[in-house]
Amino acid sequence: MQINSTVIDTPPLDSATVVMLRDGAQGMEVLLLKRSAASAVLGGAFVFPGGKLDAADAHPEVLQHLDRPLSALHARLGEAELPEGKAASLFVAALREAFEECRVLLGQAENGSADLSALQVSLSTGQSWTQALQSHALTLQTEALVPWTRWITPKQASVTNKRFDTRFFITRVPEGQTAEHDNFEATETLWTTPREALI
Repeated sequence: MQINSTVIDTPPLDSATVVMLRDGAQGMEVLLLKRSAASAVLGGAFVFPGGKLDAADAHPEVLQHLDRPLSALHARLGEAELPEGKAASLFVAALREAFEECRVLLGQAENGSADLSALQVSLSTGQSWTQALQSHALTLQTEALVPWTRWITPKQASVTNKRFDTRFFITRVPEGQTAEHDNFEATETLWTTPREALI
């Protein structure tokens, strides 16, 4: 992979990444997705599910679907300088990206279960994430996300022409769900041990 040595002076884009874990035959495994070769950002690379923060992630109608108050999420993220709504929106971005990129839903419907297929149909037929949350009466489970670390792309030695301010969250794939790539942004799903992933 060629390294771009150009200095990037643009402000980093807020983003959220989800490190998904499961128990495997050789111990703990982590999920990686292979980005489409056509992607403008890290095409062909294996990455954790995630993406940039959308304006809609901070919409009041979306924040109403969270299982915890904004003040609690602000405290859990541990970034005192962030407004409560911004901190909560990063949890939303992580939950949204988890479903959009690998079909893992950290959420519940009012009756205790969520119809993943119906939710996917709603999104694929034009409903926004906000509309889908409302129409399926979903509560997003921020308790399933553990804030882990924060990385900011340096101005030099970047592999892309963009910079990101990324908050990493850790979670387990819920029982009964299977992570799978979307065949659009990602073309392959890989479960591997952390040691193997570094080789």
